[in-house]
Amino acid sequence: SNENLKTREEELKKANKLIKKCVEDFYKYLQSVSVEPVIKLLNKKAKESIELALNNAIRKGYLPTEYEKSVQKILENAFKRFLHHPNKTLNKMSSSAEIDIFVSVIKRLLGDNDLKIDMNKCEYHMEKGIFK
Repeated sequence: SNENLKTREEELKKANKLIKKCVEDFYKYLQSVSVEPVIKLLNKKAKESIELALNNAIRKGYLPTEYEKSVQKILENAFKRFLHHPNKTLNKMSSSAEIDIFVSVIKRLLGDNDLKIDMNKCEYHMEKGIFK
């Protein structure tokens, strides 16, 4: 009976370790998923800036319409090059706990109105000692 109890206690410890690892993996997955919309938001804002700049330049007569496609391609390449490192860094950081802070800051800087705080993530980070 005592051996059976001891075996069950050892199995319980193994099960708890497995559950803890699965929870940590799930939170890492949630963090990585939160990066994708921010990268898309950065690219969307870049495209909006390109369109606005081109339309203003054409409307004000700074750019003839026949050059629009060429200038658009130049601007797209410039923004792509500019955003390459931030996007790459966000992807690399997606499994770190700090990514939630970066995602929130980027969204606020770009005027995203979805400023809700995920309390589950906050509790998880508080347990990990990240937010003290």
